[in-house]
Amino acid sequence: MIHREFKVTVTEPIREVSGREVQPVRYNIGQEISLRQDEWDQLKRGEIVERATMEGFIRFDKYHFANGVRVIEIEIRESELKLGNTKGRKL
Repeated sequence: MIHREFKVTVTEPIREVSGREVQPVRYNIGQEISLRQDEWDQLKRGEIVERATMEGFIRFDKYHFANGVRVIEIEIRESELKLGNTKGRKL
């Protein structure tokens, strides 16, 4: 299985929406954030991505980021090994 992570650079501030009058900046211009595969797919389709935060949520679309994206791929393999224990141990 291959796990993909998408690293994007913020070009427009991403603000946190918490129902309060003040909406603090959660991600500033120049910061790099990671996107999951499903979030990347949403951005490519032109959709808005919404993430929950401790205080509320943030929303962003593809126009919040630079066009160049770094992709990190990690291959995950599972296997089984043997210890070489063919008989029970005597104490």
